[in-house]
Amino acid sequence: MFKKFAPFLLLLPLALMALLSFFGCGTVSSSGGGGGAVPLAGSLYVSGYLSNEVYVLDPNTLAVKSIIKLPDVARGNWMGLSPDGKKLCITDYSGTDVYVINTETVTCERTINAHETSPMGIAFTATGTTAVVAQDDWISHIGVENGLYLDSRPFIDASGNGYGAALNPLNNRIYVVASTNRILSYAISGYSSSQNTTIDAEALYGDNCWLRDISFPAGTNRFFVTKTNWPYGVMMFNSSDESYINTVTSESAMVRRIAAAPNGGMLYMNDGCYSQINTLNVNNPTSIDIHAVSGGSVAGIAVSLDSNYVFVFAYDSPHTRVVKLDKNLNFIASAEVPSTLGSWGSLMMVP
Repeated sequence: MFKKFAPFLLLLPLALMALLSFFGCGTVSSSGGGGGAVPLAGSLYVSGYLSNEVYVLDPNTLAVKSIIKLPDVARGNWMGLSPDGKKLCITDYSGTDVYVINTETVTCERTINAHETSPMGIAFTATGTTAVVAQDDWISHIGVENGLYLDSRPFIDASGNGYGAALNPLNNRIYVVASTNRILSYAISGYSSSQNTTIDAEALYGDNCWLRDISFPAGTNRFFVTKTNWPYGVMMFNSSDESYINTVTSESAMVRRIAAAPNGGMLYMNDGCYSQINTLNVNNPTSIDIHAVSGGSVAGIAVSLDSNYVFVFAYDSPHTRVVKLDKNLNFIASAEVPSTLGSWGSLMMVP
């Protein structure tokens, strides 16, 4: 009897995958993979600006573990992770929406309309129940747990695209970088927000900066902001009082998005145009070092939870790849992901 139905039983998993893929926001399971002698913990999430699919990879093998379907109109962009690692938010630059993924069930849980246009960077508040979204000339405050839009505020003494956003663990304020030379901080109290301070990067540096991203590395009393106008560089500030420290510049290493090692020792930054990663030693921030990467132009970067591996989203038309490197940026492996993700993608390591 079993032999008679064996061919149909073998096709059953594929049929189930097709059904799940058909019904909107859901998860399609795929092959997993083994690991090395010391398997890496967590999962690597991959989103692309042209796709409504989020790929969940095994960081050991780069095999696809799951595919999360966002709404059909969704286009994944920047990602932000809650302090407990249970919620992952993805902004949609093509509209006004933010998508909330439950990392325990690996499903798209809800869509939140952030109201203002072109959401980019997103940062959770210290409680993990709300988040701040950086947008064009505005920030929006959303309730991640209840799915509510809470409020929006126009930039004060600033204009332009809102890009990176990050939580300052010393004062629990959210900091947002505006492309036109400003760093804005917001105090969050319950479901209300207010702009506290404005840092004028142009006045401090003495020239136009075109800021892009911000990071507060663990174990340090400094925060770092990428400067994309030539000469390219990274601006450093004191996290306690926001005082300016200095800027490390490079004439050839454009720096855009930042991925900080969880141990706080290193910043990894993408160029966006070339096959290279630029690094800055947090403990000795004197120079930006350039490292060539095979696989294509580097658009997104993530660091493993143990700080020993680096993952990059690389694009070399028509190929889109996730490349795995050791912490010294030596090549280990690569895996192709669908080119439908586009040339720009984001990566996030989730516990």
